[in-house]
Amino acid sequence: MELGILLKKLSDCKYQRCTTCNYSLDIQQIKWLEEGQTDFQSSVLYMTESALLPPSDTPGAFAILCFGPLPTAKQYQNASFIIFQIEDPHSWPKLFNSIQALLNESQDITASMHVMVNAMLSDRGLQYLIDSAARVLGNPIYVVDLKYTYLAISDGIAPSDHFFQEQKTLGYLSDQAIAFIRGSQIDATIRKRKNACYFFNEFTNFGMLADSITMQGIEIGHIMLQESEKKFGEFDADLLHRLSKLVAIELQKDSIFTRNRGVMYSYFLSDLIENTRNNYTLVKKRLDAAGYHLKEYLYIITIPSSSYQQSRLRLETIIQQVRSFFSDSMYTIHRDNIVFLTGTDKYSTLNPSDISRLKDFLSVNHLKAGISNFFQDIKDISRFYKQAVDSVILGNRLDDNTVLLYYSDYYIYHIFKVFEGTDVQLEFLIHPGLMQLLYYDKEKNTDLIKTLQEYLLYPGHSSVIAENLHIHKNTLLYRMQKIKDLTNCNFDNGEDFLNFGLSFKIMKYLNML
Repeated sequence: MELGILLKKLSDCKYQRCTTCNYSLDIQQIKWLEEGQTDFQSSVLYMTESALLPPSDTPGAFAILCFGPLPTAKQYQNASFIIFQIEDPHSWPKLFNSIQALLNESQDITASMHVMVNAMLSDRGLQYLIDSAARVLGNPIYVVDLKYTYLAISDGIAPSDHFFQEQKTLGYLSDQAIAFIRGSQIDATIRKRKNACYFFNEFTNFGMLADSITMQGIEIGHIMLQESEKKFGEFDADLLHRLSKLVAIELQKDSIFTRNRGVMYSYFLSDLIENTRNNYTLVKKRLDAAGYHLKEYLYIITIPSSSYQQSRLRLETIIQQVRSFFSDSMYTIHRDNIVFLTGTDKYSTLNPSDISRLKDFLSVNHLKAGISNFFQDIKDISRFYKQAVDSVILGNRLDDNTVLLYYSDYYIYHIFKVFEGTDVQLEFLIHPGLMQLLYYDKEKNTDLIKTLQEYLLYPGHSSVIAENLHIHKNTLLYRMQKIKDLTNCNFDNGEDFLNFGLSFKIMKYLNML
């Protein structure tokens, strides 16, 4: 146990430091200092009367707790060893026993870690590691990915309650459990503490310790310890935190490039994006032969290179997690962009739950992704790949903080981007009535542009518009009449809404608002 940690745990004891201190000394034992002793070890904390302190020029980095006044305090100011003076000489027996107990607990932690590390090094897989850790901690352990699917459940030490049996049968957390986790903000608490945190599970009526599992700073799952077989010990949270790191190493060994079909399909997807002269009938036959059957509606999801750090492990981790949300997807790395091809049945959309989990993953790890419109023919993959890429580029240009950007929300801006490559001046396409409002606002210091924006967003909802603008309804009516007079438009038909809505988008694209 580090000397600094040991001293913090001795909060009951009053002592003062007399020399320079190296708090990182690893203390493993406490011993009485023998009279005339000349050999000292840095891993031992010595205890003695002040009169028996060794000479100040004794070499070595070690620590001494002494009771009684120092013979000559200044004499030890430059000593290489550390001296702590106990203020109450009568407290030393209790102090000795307290330190001995703490060191014994520390040795128990070391022994526990030894068992778990050996389990991880045995190459017998995640389940063996979790089973070994559960025996050490004496309580059930669960490991889930970000899709709330169980990766491992400790065997042998497991509760027999109905809730657990239901979860085990499902193979993933129930919607109720997920709602509870999100509502209790357990994930947020773990991220803030960067350590295991305690919460009470209302479904099992047991206390839980939970921690995140991360690779290279990327959150990939969670590990949970349930207080069902015995009460949590003082060091269980620390042990679970260390176990989370071993689980991350174990999962890292199970690389996606050796355990799933991604590599088999990466060639096909990359070639479909790059080569527009493919024999698509042959490509479909080869995919069918490889066991991959395309869905009716296809989507491209892209995480651009600008959104992730250039680390191979980090790249693998991102791919592994996104594929866990879309299990039937294939992926490739195309021009440093991570690209996924996924799909749904006809007349269906992508699963909202999967999309929600993807958004959570992107948000937690400060990533952005673009998603194309759906398509049906693989010969169109290249153009829909460009849609996904362009949605992120346009979102960044417009300072959109959204983490998952749909091309369907940005296609108008894409049209503007295409126009920029011609001799068309986009600002000249803005409705003249809107330009009138812009000049009027600048000259009169009014807010008619903002008023019209809200009016177009919430047509027919004057109460909402007035509330958003923090004005009275009568003020809103006055402003709208002024707007109608200046623009010569009544906004009583779809054409006006379309023209002014498009003009607002041009102004936003050109940073005129």
